[in-house]
Amino acid sequence: MYPTQEEYDAAEAKVQYDIERLHFAVCGPSGSGKSSLINSFRGLKRSDDGAADVGVVEATFNVARYPDPRKEMPYPRFIWFGPGAGTFDIPAWQYFNQQGLFIFDFIVLVYDNV
Repeated sequence: MYPTQEEYDAAEAKVQYDIERLHFAVCGPSGSGKSSLINSFRGLKRSDDGAADVGVVEATFNVARYPDPRKEMPYPRFIWFGPGAGTFDIPAWQYFNQQGLFIFDFIVLVYDNV
């Protein structure tokens, strides 16, 4: 199932898509370390201002947006996203479409053996 043009446009608006930037979605189950990985990619510790919250159990489908705070190139072009975790009750294609993952330039999958 492919997204409609309306879904594509809505996904672009939702993540504030900018053709001049690279958009990374970091996806995986709740508690797998997505936020820690996003902070690491951005050169931040969990206690730094602007760091993604770590240890928060996701319960929604909100997409958190984290621009890279570093000033030297190419980092200002990077924007990291943490889409809310899916559940086993939602088929993968439906999660892919609902979260607008088709709009991202890169998708990083994070899994843990918990």
